[in-house]
Order: sequence, then structure tokens, then C-alpha cells
Amino acid sequence: MIYELSGAAFNTLDAFSYGGDKREQLVFALGASEIRATLGANGQIEFDNLEHLLTLDPEDMLSLRLYSNNDTANILWEFAFGINGLHVDYQIASALNPISLDQTNPMRPMVKTLGGMRLKYRYQPPAGETITSLTWHFRHAGWFCTGPWVELDRPDTGPHQCQYRDSNSQYVQSADDDNDNVNGWAVWWEPADTTAAGLPVLWETDMGGAIGGFLASYESETQNVTTQQAQQRNAEFLISTREINPTITPMLQGPDVEILEAVLWHLGLSPQSGHPGVEGNRINSARGGNQWTNKCSDGTRASRRNEYTSGWTACARNNVALEGMVRRLQGRTLATCDRGGAGCANHYAGISNLSDGVVGNATLGIIKMLWQEYADAYSSHQGSPVINNALAGWLTNGVVLWDGGGVNALPATYTAAEHNNMLAAADNQPATFTRENLLDSWVQQEAGVGHWGRGHPQTSYRVSEGGADEFGSIGMVIPPKFSRSHK
Repeated sequence: MIYELSGAAFNTLDAFSYGGDKREQLVFALGASEIRATLGANGQIEFDNLEHLLTLDPEDMLSLRLYSNNDTANILWEFAFGINGLHVDYQIASALNPISLDQTNPMRPMVKTLGGMRLKYRYQPPAGETITSLTWHFRHAGWFCTGPWVELDRPDTGPHQCQYRDSNSQYVQSADDDNDNVNGWAVWWEPADTTAAGLPVLWETDMGGAIGGFLASYESETQNVTTQQAQQRNAEFLISTREINPTITPMLQGPDVEILEAVLWHLGLSPQSGHPGVEGNRINSARGGNQWTNKCSDGTRASRRNEYTSGWTACARNNVALEGMVRRLQGRTLATCDRGGAGCANHYAGISNLSDGVVGNATLGIIKMLWQEYADAYSSHQGSPVINNALAGWLTNGVVLWDGGGVNALPATYTAAEHNNMLAAADNQPATFTRENLLDSWVQQEAGVGHWGRGHPQTSYRVSEGGADEFGSIGMVIPPKFSRSHK
């Protein structure tokens, strides 16, 4: 596109939305930010807000818009969303998020993802083409599903039905399938571990370059006449996973890092030094005035959630790093010390030798386990973006785990006999004060407002982890150190 600020052979057309004298200014808009391009007296183009301009990544061009200053109703240019071809999304709670494909090899674009996260693969046909059938295949065994959520038991028994396919086996969709109409020629897919009983979802750092593809059969319309002969389009794409390591330079970034940040944030973990749980700020957020988050590594503004920001062990208070979220998760999982033990707080804060900030297969296993619990909780309570009071069923399940029951086979920690001994020792506690009452009081004291829906910024469906200290107190999903319950 060529747009002249001066020297045009024709007079300016009437504007849609302004009547002022700013016709010689163009505005590049990205979200709520604007960058003005003005024609200077010497004929040079002058850009303001260069600091923001320098932070843009190639994928930001997907949402960039161009218009004349004060004529925002007349969009001169924007990226054409809905372009034909492959689209890939991941879902966190109720939000469907696009993945920017790596087009280094345009004949086989790359999908960078976290572990075995279930992703939505969708084919957008060109205008004038009507799909009659769509055949998907992956060179990796996996589950083809009709929705985003992982089931805790077998993936084919929940509300989002799944079907297993071996490597290179076809999954065919037709125009007569109701689910395909709902999903708009899309399928949710996740890799399977063929070495384990039940073929569970596989989360690992190297999927061996799994290749996926589709074959679309369609009819085209030319001058309002439908061509009856069968026509086809096909394409392949590469699915890539990797170890996410804070010591790698240059700093790792990409959709897999973005997914990692979103998952850990919704599990209740904070990236802010000195402010764990619900008290912490999310990366690229402000909490009053212009106090935007700054990086642990160098103190500059932390403006991107798809960068694996580091520097956690020497981080100044109030600064942020995604590495800190990973280290806190590792510490809460691996620490076995008593709360008052020497160095115990450092273990839980992720600044001891128990944590390294590396998202390898071991840490992916932890994230997978918690994400399955979270997905199950969300599926059961997606009608409640904020839950301020402890749920009766959750309290009951928590007591079952205290007794050593449940699918996690954890040791008994607080039995009915121990509870009765506590009541006998506490003169002012009524005999009717149950373990459910105790757990409810604990949640309210530690997490403040129940299970989820808090954060800075406030985030629906985000687990509420207490922020008074580093010990990861309860929310909807409890870190493995504690007896977990997911409902």
C-alpha cells in the first residue's frame, strides 16, 4: 500500500470523523497505544513515542491499524483477520487465544506450544469456497477432541468427547457432523503417550518434530455458479516443543512462553518479588498510577508475557520475572521442610537449590498434573468467574484427602481422632466444630475470598493463593505440597 502525506495529485476526500487540520498526520495504533507519523517542515517523516515502537515484535503487526489523526473511523490499513489457511488457538479458562505461527518455512509453518497442551486447529477456506469434508492427520499418536478441556480419567468420557488415533491415522470431518459445524472446521488435538496404560496425554520438551496436516475438499463459486467437480487443498505444519531455560541467551520468547505464563498465572502463582499469590502483580500490568512492572534482570519495563524473563535469585523487591513463577512452583512442590525450619521460606520462594527455573520434563509433569486439576475445576464451575466462598463439595473432598483417601494416595495428615483431640484441648471450641469448618476458616484466613477470581489485574477463574507469605496457601487447586482437591 502507498499512501502519500504530500504531493498527491488529487484533493483530500471528505473525512469520516474529523473536520480539523490534522490531515498530515498518520497514526499507527496498537491496542490502546498510538504512534503518530507527521510530515515535518523538511519533508521528513517524524515518529513520536519511539520507545514503544522499538518494543514491537513481528506478531504485533497482526493487530496494527493505520488511520489519519482524528479520523479513526476511516481505517486506511489493518491486517485482514480471517485470511485463509491454518489457524491455531489455545484456551485458558474462558479465553481463546491465537498462536502466532512461525513462518520461517512457509511451506510448513511451525506451531510452538507448551508440552502437550490441547490446541485448536482450524482451517479457514478462501472466500467463495464451501468445504464438504476435512481430513486431519498427525505423525504422532494422539486424541482428537471436540473441546478444550482435559478429562482427569479417560479423555473420551467427558463433555468434550475425544477419539484416539494412531500416528498418521486419519480423522475425517464432514458437513453433516454437528460438532464440526459448531467448531467451524476445527479440531482440538493433543499427543498421547503410547507407552503408558490408558494412553494419557503426553507432555514433554521434545516431541520429535511432530507433523500435522489437513486435506480439505470443497466446492467453489464463480459468478454465483457452484462448480460440482471435487477440488482439494492440503497443507502440513510442524508442532514444536522445547525446554524453557532462563540461562539461554538471547532470552527465549514465543507462544510456548506465553502459554506458560498464562497457565501459571491462572494457577495462582505470582511473578513479583516480595509479593506472592494474590498480592503480586502480573507481568505487564500497572497497580496504581504508572507503576508498571519492571524486570528482575535489568530493571527495565517488563512489557511482554511471551518472554522468559529471568534474574529471580537476585531480584529487587517489586520487580518481576517469569522465572520466578516457575521457581515458586518448583519450591512449593519439592520442599519437604516444616514451615519454621531453617531456610524453608527460601525453598518455597524459589531461591534455594531446590529450584532452577528450567521447564524440563519433570516440571512439565507438575504443570500437567495441576493443569488437569484446574481444567476439571473450571469445567465444573465455569459459570462462576469469581468464587468468594468455599464450596461444600470442595471442603468434603479436602477432608477425604486429610484421611489419606482420594486418587493421589497421599498419607493421612489430619484424621478425625486428631481433630477430636484438638477440640478437647481447646476449651472454647464446640464439639460441633467439624473439620470442614476448620478447613473453611483456613481458606478464608489464608486466601481471603475463597477459591478464585482475584489478582492484579483482577482475573476471572484465577486461583486465589494467599499472599501473606511464600507458603502457597489454599485456593481451588492446591499445590502438591498440600493435600490437593479440585472441586
